[in-house]
Amino acid sequence: MMCVNDVPITGDVSSAEGDAGNSVKPTTSESGKNCRLLCNPQRLPKPKVPRAEKKPVTTEAKYIIRDYFAWQYMKREKYAREVRWIKK
Repeated sequence: MMCVNDVPITGDVSSAEGDAGNSVKPTTSESGKNCRLLCNPQRLPKPKVPRAEKKPVTTEAKYIIRDYFAWQYMKREKYAREVRWIKK
């Protein structure tokens, strides 16, 4: 794979979409040559983001979630009464 730093600079390189414009940047490598981008980065397509599938919550799942949190609440309240953080 060719890196941007390995691409030779020629005056006749341009894309069909349009020239990259003022995209010549000096490099800090040992060669000291300027590099030119071969395409305009603003015209690149945006990456596709996978979307999560939303599934409706069933009534059974709602009851399971409600019971879980009710149990956690009761367990914490019982512990708080045992260590006398709250009064009976």
